[in-house]
Amino acid sequence: MNENIQFVNKPKPYGGPSSFQIRLINFLTKKNFYVTFSNDKKKPDLLFLISSTKKYLWIISNKIKNKKIIQRLDGFLWKHKKENVSIFFKIKCELMNLNMIFIRKYLADHIVYQSQYLKDEWDLKYGKVRKQFSIIHNAASNDFFRNKINYDDELAFEIICVEGAIQNDKLTLSILKSLEKIAVKNNRISKINVYGDHSFIDLKKFSQCKIEFHGLIPREKVSEIYNKPNLIFFMLEINPPCPNSLIESICAGIPSIGFDTGSYSELSKESGIKIKQNANLEKLLPYDLNLIEEKIEEMIKNYTFHAYKCIEIADYYRVERMGDQYLKIIENLLSKK
Repeated sequence: MNENIQFVNKPKPYGGPSSFQIRLINFLTKKNFYVTFSNDKKKPDLLFLISSTKKYLWIISNKIKNKKIIQRLDGFLWKHKKENVSIFFKIKCELMNLNMIFIRKYLADHIVYQSQYLKDEWDLKYGKVRKQFSIIHNAASNDFFRNKINYDDELAFEIICVEGAIQNDKLTLSILKSLEKIAVKNNRISKINVYGDHSFIDLKKFSQCKIEFHGLIPREKVSEIYNKPNLIFFMLEINPPCPNSLIESICAGIPSIGFDTGSYSELSKESGIKIKQNANLEKLLPYDLNLIEEKIEEMIKNYTFHAYKCIEIADYYRVERMGDQYLKIIENLLSKK
């Protein structure tokens, strides 16, 4: 091949989008593509945008030269409309949304949505666009795959939450406090471990006797989080577009509990237990402790069933499957240059 696929920036040390980028770059490199970035002084054959970019001169100059553009869309920002945040932050979020909207409508040649949920939301909120599109779920690298469940009926369960950043909204805080209270009174739960940037929240609000905040974990160490037996993954995010952490937990054979919003059901299928959605979720208001406790008890009773369901669907989330889908798009666009 030897065509040059050009991304905007190099991957960052942390975060789901950069994990996706690294996995796709490794795949494309194995398929004999060159991969460069917008600051490199090399002419691209195709541009690959992850959500959006401020580098409009770079996009438009290449568009004029008839270079094709793939836009892999993320979810649009919405929490700023529900929270008490500064006007500056609200404007910033709206500008970021407008950036994605403009590229989607006018510049992209092929749009990739990370889930069916995400496509439906974009179409509903900002209208359908007459562009080629695909729905491609994210994938986990091979070091996450376990191929067998890790369960010991003599041990207690540990709940893990894995996010890029732990949000400071009332809903997220109420969920974490609920998990802590449930763990304190339920001797079948040993601990709540929370991984992700926690700089936005006040840790003094938690007793931390049964909940621990670990901060960001280096990407090469993330798979080690999933090595313990009797783990339960709790999805904190509301309306998740296609969370890598959920997919990684599935591939590690770890069943999950999450709110029935966003792509959670689409991705987890029977491997996860859904918590019913209510009006408080969209308003980012505290959620009912009893409903969360009920689902945790259900998971403890049926742990092996949901863990085996993880193993059944894990192969769907291999990088090779995801990469092949992107490869077809790339080859099709390059044939038209």
